Amino acid sequence: MNAGLLPDAPVGLPGPRVPDEAAAAAQGLPLVLGYRDGRLSLWPPQSAAGALCVDFSSGSLGYRLSADRARHERLVRAAGAPELANEPLIDATAGLGRDAVLLARAGYRVTLVERSALLHALLADGLARAAETLPELCERLSLLHGDGRELLAQRQAGVVSLDPMFPPRKKSAAVKKELRWLQWLEAPLTPEEETQLLDAALASARRKVVVKRPVRAQPLAGRKPAHSLRGKAVRFDVYVAPLRGAGQGARDKGQGTRDKGQGTRDKGQGTRDKEKHRGFVAFSHALAPCPLPLARRPAGALRRIRRCLADAGAGEPLYGQAYFRRQHAAGFVVQGFEPVVEAQPSAFAAMDQSAGL
Repeated sequence: MNAGLLPDAPVGLPGPRVPDEAAAAAQGLPLVLGYRDGRLSLWPPQSAAGALCVDFSSGSLGYRLSADRARHERLVRAAGAPELANEPLIDATAGLGRDAVLLARAGYRVTLVERSALLHALLADGLARAAETLPELCERLSLLHGDGRELLAQRQAGVVSLDPMFPPRKKSAAVKKELRWLQWLEAPLTPEEETQLLDAALASARRKVVVKRPVRAQPLAGRKPAHSLRGKAVRFDVYVAPLRGAGQGARDKGQGTRDKGQGTRDKGQGTRDKEKHRGFVAFSHALAPCPLPLARRPAGALRRIRRCLADAGAGEPLYGQAYFRRQHAAGFVVQGFEPVVEAQPSAFAAMDQSAGL
């Protein structure tokens, strides 16, 4: 569905040109594109509804971009910390760019790909304005117009992020205004297009593909992920990129090799045995609310927790992408453990006292 283009809208965009909002309403156009308060925006003609624009420095997104907050975002935890400085990441379904800027704040060099010409124009305007207020962040962002399936075939990245248009709801509850407008501009993918997009992403990614989905929706293309991070409304499905190389599983650009039979990783990580795996799981229960008091937990489990904490080091997150990668490499994929727990000295003392260590 097209939007009416007001006289000040950029040239070359698809859609009928209209002299004003009244003309757009007379033609039955649900949205118009033009400038409001110095920002390229979409809004319903002759309506008091707020306008939709791309703004990275204000509102809730501005708060989420703070250095202390961004690292706790589920998307950032699903993607993991960049293995290299400015590691390339492709957001193949950029939308309004909110996920991309969070990933750029985490240290990735993000390429945004958007196939809708109108959304691409909104992104270009938002990035141009953000370059004045967030110059360091915008240096790690680049924007392309095109179909993600085609552009992924031409590029390689450590991580590929996908946020395809959410499937239509089966219930009659009101859809959020912003999502409804985006659905007018861009239809959800067909099952065949979902398969093509996921296949292209897995072929492009050297490490993983992260897919944003409604919490109760089926996995993209019906393909089960390696693991997921769940929130109240959305979840992030993580797919491990296929091993590269002829029978050796060589990872590109120094990422090391994986042995399929033993699940080993280079860079001194080795394999995680079952005992240490249980120690991490026991640790999450030891500090999380649980009916079983800490003092009644088995002393052996607490000793394993103590060793895991010593390996991690005080203040280092025990959960996160690096942890999930090690578990996956060793054949142990942890489902449902989302909190980032830090090994603080107080945690050592509490467990030592309970276990009599």
